[in-house]
Amino acid sequence: MYGTDFLVAPILDKGKKTKKVYLPEGKWVYLWTGEEFISNGKYIKVKADLGEIPVFYVKGSKYGEDLRKFLSTLK
Repeated sequence: MYGTDFLVAPILDKGKKTKKVYLPEGKWVYLWTGEEFISNGKYIKVKADLGEIPVFYVKGSKYGEDLRKFLSTLK
C-alpha cells in the first residue's frame, strides 16, 4: 500500500508479463485500464507490461482519478 488510496505491486521477476496481486477488501480501479474490481480480500492476476507496473487505487479516490486522467493525456 502507498498511503490509503494506492496499491502498487512491483514486478520482481525479469521477463514476467503478468502479476498475481492481493487486493484488500473494497472497490479498486486498475490505473492503466480503468477496469474495476470488487474484492473481499482476494488474489487476482493482471497484465504487467514493461513500464506499466500494476497500480490500483480505491474507487472514488480523487488522487487516483486525477492520476488516471493525467496519464491518459500522455498516450
